[in-house]
Amino acid sequence: LVGMNGIDIFVDGSKQAEIQFGETVLLDVVAGERKIQTRLRGLLDRRSKVLPVTFAEGEPVFIMARYSRMWGNIKLKRV
Repeated sequence: LVGMNGIDIFVDGSKQAEIQFGETVLLDVVAGERKIQTRLRGLLDRRSKVLPVTFAEGEPVFIMARYSRMWGNIKLKRV
């Protein structure tokens, strides 16, 4: 999107990855209760709400982030 510089992905408040719209990232996360959040970098920074997720050892977890142009926010959802 025009004016957007990328998306940062945070696990427990620590930046783990930087991606662009439409990209997918694979992260190794320590098992247990974690807090996932994204930040859209652009003219204005937009943060998603924190999504609490429980990670089990060796089991993949899929999370989708959707950006709403109308509301200017990012929603995270476990899929």
